[in-house]
Amino acid sequence: MILETSSGFVLFRLKNGKVEYLLLQHPTHWSFPKGHVESAETVQQASIRELTEETGLNYDDIEIIDGFKEQTEYTFPKGKKYVLKRVIYFLARTKSENPEIVISEEHIRYMWASLKTAEKVVKFANMIEILRKAHRFICTLYGF
Repeated sequence: MILETSSGFVLFRLKNGKVEYLLLQHPTHWSFPKGHVESAETVQQASIRELTEETGLNYDDIEIIDGFKEQTEYTFPKGKKYVLKRVIYFLARTKSENPEIVISEEHIRYMWASLKTAEKVVKFANMIEILRKAHRFICTLYGF
């Protein structure tokens, strides 16, 4: 079995006193900004690089929220072998209520979604659980 590690952000904004999450649409599903960790970088460095590549945002556009780090694992076939995919998520907030998002070619579109909407469009249970954990963390942090 092959092990691959990816990392990314559950990225949110506070707009009009409400929490909204950035979701990126792939051809088959909605997800958070994430991608492969390259050999010379840490998982958090990879998260920042992938965020920039997939959304056009950079480190100066976000505030990384300390204390939140979640991991999920799943297996999928790749040719004649199976891959164990480990994905590590951090939490980040945009500094602007309306940041300019420029999606990469691997995505179809993006949306800012409430928790309720995000729970409806995200199709993988492990992603929904990470989203809910992030939401509880944010609500505790900001007193919502």
